[in-house]
Amino acid sequence: MPAAGLQVAFCRLYSPSIGGSHGFRSSSVRRETVSATPRIAAVALAALFLISAAWRAGLFHLPGDAQPLVSGRWFLAGLAGVLAAHFPLRRWYAARFGILTQPITASAVVPIVAVIACLPIALALQEKARLPFSLPTLLVGVVLAPVGIAHYPLRRHYLAAAALFVGLAFLGTLGVTPSVRRMLFDAAIGVALAIVGIGDHQLLTATLEEVHAYV
Repeated sequence: MPAAGLQVAFCRLYSPSIGGSHGFRSSSVRRETVSATPRIAAVALAALFLISAAWRAGLFHLPGDAQPLVSGRWFLAGLAGVLAAHFPLRRWYAARFGILTQPITASAVVPIVAVIACLPIALALQEKARLPFSLPTLLVGVVLAPVGIAHYPLRRHYLAAAALFVGLAFLGTLGVTPSVRRMLFDAAIGVALAIVGIGDHQLLTATLEEVHAYV
C-alpha cells in the first residue's frame, strides 16, 4: 500500500500524537477517542489461557488443584501477573510511539460490550433450545469477524481469530466430549488473543515505521 494511503488507513484506527520516535498527527480523527491499550499485552494473557488449556489436558498439575476452587485461584494469580506486566508495556509503547488513541468505533470497546451484553442471552437460549452447537462460542466469532471485515486488510487477522471460534462452536456436532471442548475453548482463546495481539502490534509498528520513512 502506498505510504499516503497507509497513513490515511492507519489514522482511521489510531490517532498518534507527537511524543514517540515515530509519532505523527492526524486532524481527521475524531476527538471522541479512547486509549489504545498496547496490544502486545494480549500475548501475555494468551499464554495464560494456553497454560490453562494444557492443565485441562492433564499435561501438568498444580499444587492442590484437586481441591475445590484451587485451580481458579491459580488462574487469578496468573491474571494478576498479566495485569502487572501491562503497565511497563504501556510505558514502553508511550516512550517509543507516543500516546496513541482510537476512535471508539475503531476500538475493541464496542465488540467487548456487545459480547458482554449478549452472552447471558446466548447462554439462556443454549440451555432452553438445546442447540447442537455452542451459541456463546459462535457469538464470539460473529462479533470478531466484522472487525476484520470493516478494517480489512489492516485487521484481517481478526478473521482468523473469528474462524477459530466459529469452528469450535460446532465441535459438539462431531461428537467431541464436553471436557475436550472446555480444553479447546481455553486454547482457542489463547490462540485468538495471540493472533489479535501480535497482529495489532505488527500493524502499529510497521505502519508507523513505514510512514515515518516517507515523512
